[in-house]
Amino acid sequence: MRRASWAVGAVEYAAAPPPSSPPSAGLLPAPSPSMSPGPVPSFADVPIGYWAHDEIGTSAQRKITAVCADDDQGRPYCPDRGVTRAEMAVFILRAYP
Repeated sequence: MRRASWAVGAVEYAAAPPPSSPPSAGLLPAPSPSMSPGPVPSFADVPIGYWAHDEIGTSAQRKITAVCADDDQGRPYCPDRGVTRAEMAVFILRAYP
């Protein structure tokens, strides 16, 4: 049995009509500085030397992304797992609200 993606509910939100005034020149607006609440989280499977360690921590801090699964082994991020189109749509929506 295939489990539904965590992004299913959020993608319905993404399908809403575009805002009445789109960003100029087709560019996305810069993320708001208020999107940086609290300390940068750490993940059990993203060691400090990992090439995207800082970027993963920052995106989790800004609530753009989160753990891929909760288990008794810590907080796995699953950095080597592929991202679906639906999940990427949610990342973009969260980054540029």
